[in-house]
Amino acid sequence: PAFTPPEILEADLSGLLLDCAAFGVADPTRLAFLDPPPSPALNEARALLRALEAIDEAGRLTEAGASMRKLALPVRLAHMVAEAAGSGHAGEAAMLAVLLTERGLGGDGADLERRLMRFR
Repeated sequence: PAFTPPEILEADLSGLLLDCAAFGVADPTRLAFLDPPPSPALNEARALLRALEAIDEAGRLTEAGASMRKLALPVRLAHMVAEAAGSGHAGEAAMLAVLLTERGLGGDGADLERRLMRFR
């Protein structure tokens, strides 16, 4: 193809939807996009954010969602760190999140325990 497809057509939109909720936009389809996000991807993101209790049924940001948003991580990892904080394990969860998002830290293997040991 002459051009690569717009990222919004292929990306996980849960972070976008979380940001929209933070700004009071429950329905991002009302925003002006150069390339509108696909409805199935928005529905999937909405379902994920509801399952993680980051938004309520009306699409409004919850307290948990606000905490996740402050972490500037992908939604699933932000949820992991926020949940771990409640049991005193935020530091360990944050290190795992770093290993999962930053290529090569602690090695390149699939064994997260080994990578975590090397990273420390």
